[in-house]
Amino acid sequence: MSEATMTTITISQRTDGADVATWGDLRAESPRGCAARALARKMIAAGVEDGPIEARWPCGKLSFTCHRLLAFSRGTLRETNTGMRLARYVPFPGARGDAEAVWDDAEVG
Repeated sequence: MSEATMTTITISQRTDGADVATWGDLRAESPRGCAARALARKMIAAGVEDGPIEARWPCGKLSFTCHRLLAFSRGTLRETNTGMRLARYVPFPGARGDAEAVWDDAEVG
C-alpha cells in the first residue's frame, strides 16, 4: 500500500491580525484563526484528493499537520463566554464562499 502524498498549504498573518491560507490559486482569510480550515473546504470543493496535509509559514517552518484534508475541513472555531472552542462547520444558508463546499457524510464513512 502506497503512502498518500502530503499536501502543503501556506499560512500567514496580515498586519491587522487576520489569518491567510493559500494553496495554488485558492486563498482564504479569517479574522478568527480559521483560514486554513476555510481553505480546506475550498480545496475539497475544487476536487483536491483527500489525504494528509501540512501547514507551513512562508519561511518554511511547520505549523501543523493533519492526517486527512476532509476531516480537517469539517471543523471551525466558535466563540463562547469561556473562549474559543472547536466546533463542526455548518454552512450558513445563503453565505458566500464556503457554502458550496458541502459534502455527503455517507461518502466519508
